[in-house]
Amino acid sequence: MIRKIHILYDGECGFCRTCRDWILLQPRFFEIEMLDRRDPDTKARFGDYTVPPYTDRMVVINNEDGVYYAEDAYIMILFALKNYRAWSVRISRQGVKPLARQFFETLGKNRRVLSKLIHHT
Repeated sequence: MIRKIHILYDGECGFCRTCRDWILLQPRFFEIEMLDRRDPDTKARFGDYTVPPYTDRMVVINNEDGVYYAEDAYIMILFALKNYRAWSVRISRQGVKPLARQFFETLGKNRRVLSKLIHHT
């Protein structure tokens, strides 16, 4: 049973930091630990997931050693949040998941631009 997830994000990305702050404000079903993948402690704990090909994507690792990245990471985060679990179920369905993948890939590719738009660098 999932009791905790670790979310590895890019602490130098303003968009990622904004997402981190938003996630931490949400009511959740289980514990969420946000970790800057560039932090030496994070690298020591989760080394394989702090280097390419994971560095362009948010990575989620649960307490059962399940690893999620790309759209699956975002879906797992929504699954952890009380107000968004239903959305995680909807977008994980076979017919919808390719659209979710495209949406989250677009977000990831444009996160630097989004950071500038929200005045974070």
